Amino acid sequence: MAITTQREKANLMAVERRYLLGCSVLIGTCLLPIKLALANDLNLALQVETEAVTQEVQAKDRGSRSVDSWSVNPVVSAYYESRTISALWSGNVTYIDRSTDDLGDSDDTYEEYQYNAQWTPIERFLSFRASGALNYQNTDGANYLLSDYFTDPDALAKTRSNRLASTLQFTQGDYVRGRGTVSYAVVESEASPVTNNLALDNETYSTIGELRNGDEVTNLIWSLEGSYDKTERSTSSLGDFITRGAEAKIDAMLISDFGIRLSARHNADQVLGRNDSISNTRAYDSYGVGLTYRQAAGRFVSFTINQGKANDDEDYQTFVGAEMRWAFTPRTSLSAQYGRRYWGEKATVKFRYNTKHIRSSLSYDESVTSTSRLLANPENLGVFVCNIGQADLSSCYQPNSLSYVPKEGEQLVQFSTSNFEIDDDIILRKATNWQIGYEFSRIKLGSNIRYSLDDYLDEDRMRRTYSVSFDMVYRLGSYTRLVSDISYANIEQRSIEFQSGASENWNGSVGLTREIGQHFEAKVASSYIDKSGDLTTGNLGRNYSERRISLSLTYRYE
Repeated sequence: MAITTQREKANLMAVERRYLLGCSVLIGTCLLPIKLALANDLNLALQVETEAVTQEVQAKDRGSRSVDSWSVNPVVSAYYESRTISALWSGNVTYIDRSTDDLGDSDDTYEEYQYNAQWTPIERFLSFRASGALNYQNTDGANYLLSDYFTDPDALAKTRSNRLASTLQFTQGDYVRGRGTVSYAVVESEASPVTNNLALDNETYSTIGELRNGDEVTNLIWSLEGSYDKTERSTSSLGDFITRGAEAKIDAMLISDFGIRLSARHNADQVLGRNDSISNTRAYDSYGVGLTYRQAAGRFVSFTINQGKANDDEDYQTFVGAEMRWAFTPRTSLSAQYGRRYWGEKATVKFRYNTKHIRSSLSYDESVTSTSRLLANPENLGVFVCNIGQADLSSCYQPNSLSYVPKEGEQLVQFSTSNFEIDDDIILRKATNWQIGYEFSRIKLGSNIRYSLDDYLDEDRMRRTYSVSFDMVYRLGSYTRLVSDISYANIEQRSIEFQSGASENWNGSVGLTREIGQHFEAKVASSYIDKSGDLTTGNLGRNYSERRISLSLTYRYE
C-alpha cells in the first residue's frame, strides 16, 4: 500500500533506523570472539550501553515538560602499535527514542569518533601525525555545561575536525639543535538555528620552528623561534586570518651563573580580503637588554628592559619583560613569560605538581585565535589515564609514576571543556585551565577550575566565563561504587549590538554503579540542572531547571 502521509514516512524511517542500529550491534557482538590482530599489534574493545531516562523540565518562559527516553550506545575502540606506527580510533553511535508529553514521539541518532595516529619512519628525526574528531559542540556560550543529547539537543552542532602534521627534529647536536612542524587542519560544522544557521568550513595552515644551542655551548645560550598561522575562512566577506611571531634570545654568561640577556620579538595579526579597519596589519616589535640567572637549562630567571612600538604608533614604549623556567623538584616545575604586544600586556604560565597521590596541571595563555583553531588543536592537561573509548572517572586511574607515559590503548583525559561558540569571529582570548586529580585507597577525586575572557575583535562583544567542577568516585565494596559530580559556571556577556547579561549554570548528579560478573555494569543516577539569569539561549529560554533519573546497563568486552 502506498505511503500517503508524512507521519507514515517518518514512522517507516524510524523503524529502518532501529533495524540498522540493531543489526550493527548484533554484528559487533557476533564478531567479539574474532580477534583481528596484525602480529598481535591490533587490539579491539567493544562497549554497549542501554539507558532509560525520565526528565521533568520547568522552563519559566516556555512552561513545563515531561520526557521519557531510552537510548542505546555501542562503542568500538581499536589500538594498533608497531615499531614505527601507533594509532588509536574510537567511534560510537547514540540512538535516542523520546516521548514528550507536549511534542509527541521523536528519535535522533548521533555519531561520534576520535582518532590519533603517528608514524615515525626515522626515530628522533622525522615523524607524521594525524588526529581528529567528530562530535557535537555546544553552540551558545550561555548554555555552557547544560546542553547534551537529552537536554536541549538543538543547541548542539555536529562538528568535524581533522589535522595532519609533520615534524622534523635534530635534538642530539652538540652545538646546534632544532625542531620544526608544519600542519594542515580543517574544521567543519553543521548549521544550527541557535547560531542563525552559521556553519564552519575553515582550513588552517601552520608552521612553527626553533633553533637553539647544543649541550657543548655553555657560555653563549641562544635560541631562535618563529611561527606562522593562516586560517582560510569559507565566508569570503570575512577574509583570511593570519598570525605570525618571531623571537630571538641570547644569554651571554659572564660570572658564574649570571649573564647578560639580549632579546628581540615580533608578533602580528592580519585579516586579508577586507576593506575595513580590521584588515589592517597590527604588529608589535620590541627589543631589550637585561640580566639572567641560570643554573641549568631548566632553571633560569631573566629580566629585561625593553623598547617596543606598534606599527601604527610613532613613539616607543618602555616596559619590563620577564621569563622564568624553574624545576623546583623533580615533581614541581614552573614556566612563565611576561611582555607586551599590539593588544597590550601578554603573559603565559605553565605549572605542574605531581606526587604519588596528587597530580595537578595549570596553564594560562593569551592569544589572538578563533573557534576553528581551538577545535583543530585542543589543549589537554589531563591528569587521569583512561582506556580509549572510556572517559568517565570511575573507569580511569591516576598513575604512580611521576613521569608516566600512557601504555598502548591508553590516553590522558581531562574531564572538562572550554566555553566557546561556533562562529567565525577573531577572538582575543585570555584563558586559565587548572586540572587537579587525587587518588588514594577507595576514593578518586577530580577537579577543574577554568577562566576565560573572550574579546571579539570583529564585534562590540565580550564574554567572561568562570567555571569549577568536582568529580568523585568512592568504592563502597568490591563491586559497588558511589559516583557524583557537580559543575558551576558564571557567564557574563557585554555588548551593544548583541544581548548583554549574565547566566549562572549548575549541573550535578549522584549515582551508584554495580559490576555484574566480568562484563556487565549497572548504574542508577539522579541529576539536577539549573539555569538562571537574563541571557536567552536555545529552546528553553533564560531560566529553567531539570530533574533527571536514569537507569543504565553496560556491557564491555576487551
